[in-house]
Amino acid sequence: MPKISSSAQNNVDFDVKIAFIDAGMVTKLNEKDQSNFFKLTWSVLKGDAASCSQLIRSLSTLELDPQVSESLERELNKHFEETLKVPIPDINVGKTIQGILFISASHGIKFEGNFALLLTQLITLEGIARNLDPEINIVGSTMPFLVNR
Repeated sequence: MPKISSSAQNNVDFDVKIAFIDAGMVTKLNEKDQSNFFKLTWSVLKGDAASCSQLIRSLSTLELDPQVSESLERELNKHFEETLKVPIPDINVGKTIQGILFISASHGIKFEGNFALLLTQLITLEGIARNLDPEINIVGSTMPFLVNR
């Protein structure tokens, strides 16, 4: 990558990298969806499959059979056991959310469009961020914001 001098006098070189990120779509969440997003995120960070399962069921656009609900919670428990084998700051949020979406879809759960879009964009943006900076700590960076919600 070419070096750019800030001035001829002090010969300071900067290694300039610019990234333009376009998620492709824009959406705005109402207060209820914002609250649900933070609740989902918090339940993931705590590894609370019961809360996550309950929230997913409440967000589903379809009525769920009780057996499906039990299976959903079991699968989420397994998913969180794997996720929480690493320290919380090292959790790969994108892979965790992707797993939750896969488990939800395999149980016939469909989310409202804006909420589903937010989750898929979160997966994409975390992947981009990790490619730009493999050492990025997304959970650690967002934890103060989540705690104060």
